[in-house]
This record gives sequence, structure tokens and C-alpha cells, in this order.
Amino acid sequence: MTGSIWSWSTTAASNGSADGNIDAAEGMPPSAVNDSMRQIMGREAEFLADTGGALAVGGTANAITVTANSAFTAYANNLQLGLRIASDNAAGGVTLNANGLGNKAIRIMAASGETDPPAGALKAGCIANLCYGTSFNSAAGAWMLINPVVDVPNLVTLSSTQTLSNKTLASPAMTGNPTAPTAAPGDNDTSVATTAFVAAAISPLATTSALNTGLAGKLATTSAPTNASRKNLKIVTSSVTAGTITADQLVLEDGSGVPFRATSVSVSYATGTSGANGLDTGSITASNWYYEWVIYNGTTVAALLSLSSTAPTMPSGYTFKARVGAVYYDSGAKLRFKIQYDRRAQIVVGTNPTTTLIAASGTSGSPTTPTWTAVAVGTLVPATASTIRVALSGFSSGPTTYIIAAPNNSYGAATSSSNPPPLQAAVKNGGEAIGIYSTVQGEFFLESTNIYYASAAPASALAVLGWEDNI
Repeated sequence: MTGSIWSWSTTAASNGSADGNIDAAEGMPPSAVNDSMRQIMGREAEFLADTGGALAVGGTANAITVTANSAFTAYANNLQLGLRIASDNAAGGVTLNANGLGNKAIRIMAASGETDPPAGALKAGCIANLCYGTSFNSAAGAWMLINPVVDVPNLVTLSSTQTLSNKTLASPAMTGNPTAPTAAPGDNDTSVATTAFVAAAISPLATTSALNTGLAGKLATTSAPTNASRKNLKIVTSSVTAGTITADQLVLEDGSGVPFRATSVSVSYATGTSGANGLDTGSITASNWYYEWVIYNGTTVAALLSLSSTAPTMPSGYTFKARVGAVYYDSGAKLRFKIQYDRRAQIVVGTNPTTTLIAASGTSGSPTTPTWTAVAVGTLVPATASTIRVALSGFSSGPTTYIIAAPNNSYGAATSSSNPPPLQAAVKNGGEAIGIYSTVQGEFFLESTNIYYASAAPASALAVLGWEDNI
């Protein structure tokens, strides 16, 4: 390589005639020093021009040619060039022919070892730094690309709109709320199991083994079986617009039947509120039964009023629910007061209503024939009531008078010994000139939306005292 900086030696004594254009011989004449120094400066300038990225290339994107400033005449180890790339390379091999010495492959070093550069590793407008080595490319000699173009966005923190494909992450620590596709039911491969997949998978177990799950994805067993759905439930109408619900324990369920056991429940609802601790939808309307619910969103237990006894409109985020009772909103736009322990509810006379609820009164039908009078109870007990508790009362100052009540009209007369009505009162003055009052209480299952009544006493009444809710 006489006539090139690449022919210079790192051993000073060997440079006496290493470059034909520089006189570095022993005993050189003083007149040669000036010329030699200028030639050295030229060689340095050649080197800087060849490696500084200013070399313009020719050829094609995958078959590059270049004429270097240094007039090297053979490929040798450690030759270095800095090329200004004209076009993006395509996939496949790329070659460089420098100074007309023949095509030599351009290679890159990857994690798996030496390989051809991928498409775009040589980018139009970029500076490609190359170093030649005779051992590269299986000792066929090649140019090693020192600075291949890197897709930087894939090396930085991914944003919510970027996708990482076909990459292996070693023990990643995920934060926030990462999501993943929900696998099909029964899938047993190594894909990520989302909370939705897990909830569906444990639903059959939860209903039979009393598993208790929260929205945070935690799974635990509870000592209470699922049929112990409540403990010390109490509901009190606290005003004409509000009520309170308390319980030591309530078991709520989501739409898949997965239970959640709420403890130390203490919630209130108001008729003027919408959403949690109020109406499920719309505004409250008079002369309607509203069903009382306890709901849960994974964090907060709340109350809810709904016209539906089976499917309330749930506030956003709430998925667990349990119906616990019912309350009547009367024609005066007031809640009818009640007190309820577990299933049994009793109407509280005082504020609203101010008097006992009378379902029927006075002479009606015949208790001795009998001729029954149907009495509708739809505004007195909810549609979910399984039993009704009533009282018969009457007054008579004459001969014996009967008042009877029954769940249907197939029962016999008051005096029947074979088919007597389940509830009756007999009033008689005993021949004295005074009146006799009589009151009896009873309870029976509701067989329809009516109960039945007959009375021969003008001063008589059938009053409703309460009910048992089928929760």
C-alpha cells in the first residue's frame, strides 16, 4: 500500500520507506523536510476525509461503490471508511467495492453472531462507519458495519399505542392496570388469565363451595355457607323519605352467581337521591312498592331502591347485589313506616300511617253461609311477600256475631266443625246491656293477591299488621 496512510507502520523504524511520497530515510537532506511534512499533513487529511463521513457512494443500495481519498491498493485489516449512504438497503446481502478492488460483503454483529444487515440498517442520509477484517465472513474478508441504524422507539418505554411483538420479557414488573385478551372458557394453555377469565372459571365452585371473591381478584373461602345469606338483618324506615339497613353479614352475588360476603353492613337510602344510596333510575313515583337492595362495587357497600324485585339498574361499577326487603311509597308521596328483622316486617303505626291499615270493614258477605268477600292486598304487602299477618276485630251489643278470614274462599262457615276458617272472632254481649269487643291475630301464606273476609258485625274490621318477605 505504498502511497497510503494505511501503509504506515506502528514501528517507527519501519517507516523509513513505508510511503514512497515521504522521505523519512536516515540522513535525509534538509531540503526534503519541508516536502515530507506537507505530505504527512496530506495523508492525515486523507484519513480524516475517508473516516469522517464525507465519502459519497455510488452503485446501488445493496451493491455500493466508493473511491477513497487514500489510494490503498489492497484490502487489509483495520481499513476504515465513513460513507454517506445514498439509499436504504433492502433485505439480503450488501456489498462494498472500494477503490475498484472488488466486492466485499458488509456485515453486522448481532447477538447470535455475525450476519447480513437487515433492511434499513443502512439508511439514506446516514453515516455508515465500516472497518475491514480479513477474518470476517468465514475468512472471506468483509466490511463490519460498526453503527447499524437502530429502531429507537422500540428501545424506549412503550406508550399505550405501541405494540411489542415476539419479544421475551424476563420477569417483568407490571404496574398500573395492565389488560389482556380474555381467553375462552376452559382454556388451559400458558396465556395470561384475566380477572374475567378467573371469575368465570371459579363461578361453579363459588356457588357450591362458598368461595368469596372481590373485584380486586382476591379469592378466599368463608366459614359461612352460601345459604347463610344474612345475619342480624334489620331495616327501619327512619323518615318519610329515608331508611336504614344494617346487618352483621350479607351475602351478595354478581351476575355470574359469584358471591361476596359483606360484614358490618350499615347503609342508608334517600328517596331524593339517584344512584348509590338512592333510586336506581329516574324519580320516585307515588303508590308503588320499592324494593330495597344492598350493592357492592369492589370497594363500597351501598343501598339502592328499585321498582324491580329481580333486576335493579345498577350504578356504574356496582356488580354485586342482594335484595333485602320492600317499602311502600304511598299516594301522599311518603314512605310507609316499617320495621323488619330478617324476613319479617311489621307496619309501624304513628308517623305514616297514623292509624292501623284496614283492608276491609263492616258487614260483608256472610260468615255463617259462608259468603266470602275478596280483599285485594297489593298495596298492603309487597308482591314478594310469602305470608301476611292480620288482625280481626269487632264489637257487638246484640246476639253472637262472627267475623272470619282465610287465604282462599274454600273454607266453611264460622260454625263449621269440619272445615272451619283459619281465623275467626265471635262477639257476644252475654245478655248484658253492654257491648263486647274482640280482637284476634293470625298469619297465613298468600295464595294469591287476595285474602278473604266475611262479617256480620257492623263494627268490625280486617287489619293488616305486616308480612314475611320471600328473600
